[in-house]
Amino acid sequence: MGGLISALATWIGASSAARFLALKVVLYALFVVVLPIVLWNFGVSWTEMIMGYALQALPTNSFIYNMVGLAGWFAATMNLELAINTVVSALATRMLIDLIARI
Repeated sequence: MGGLISALATWIGASSAARFLALKVVLYALFVVVLPIVLWNFGVSWTEMIMGYALQALPTNSFIYNMVGLAGWFAATMNLELAINTVVSALATRMLIDLIARI
């Protein structure tokens, strides 16, 4: 009789541990895979909605709106994002080397 009770207790413990582990795996997958996708889609739709309202409020011949497009074109033509990226990377590398040299 003791063996039967022991086997039953072991089976209950193993099944609850397996159920707990399965729950943790499912929750981890949801938080790592599904939640960021849902939040990204929500953020994109929210931003598109707000930008739609903002662009409707602007007049079509706005000087500011045209300058933003012109500034973006200049930045893309002159590769300013690559230049800024290079400068910031160089500064970060120098700061890291200085930090290592102090230690």
